[in-house]
Amino acid sequence: MTLSIRIIQVKGAGDWTNNTTPITLTNERGGYITVPDDSVWYAKLMLTIGQISAGIDGNGVVEFNIQMTASAGVLSVKDAIIVSENLETISGNFELGVDIVGLTFAPQLLLKNSTYPENNIFIGGQIIYNQYHYE
Repeated sequence: MTLSIRIIQVKGAGDWTNNTTPITLTNERGGYITVPDDSVWYAKLMLTIGQISAGIDGNGVVEFNIQMTASAGVLSVKDAIIVSENLETISGNFELGVDIVGLTFAPQLLLKNSTYPENNIFIGGQIIYNQYHYE
């Protein structure tokens, strides 16, 4: 078993037109994030959200804890728990989804209970994770 601690930068942009429209976050190259097979990730996802048009019209921050497991070619999310959130000038609350394709994933941020639409949203952040890899 090997243990490693790493950081991945993530970013995303788009509009929240309703409570089921997520903004997908990708790595710095615009791709999904790969989890090696036969491993477990304990991750912290920290995001800064800005609504930018003529200036900064809205902003917020949110932090999630996530546990993911990759085994036999299948990636699954065990937990995605919100640790804290602070919405300065955007109404509603955040929820995390995860789009999984094989052993890759992309976090998806949803805005719930808002006065939609919330347009011109830009998100930046990082995933800090511990990886346990079994060989």
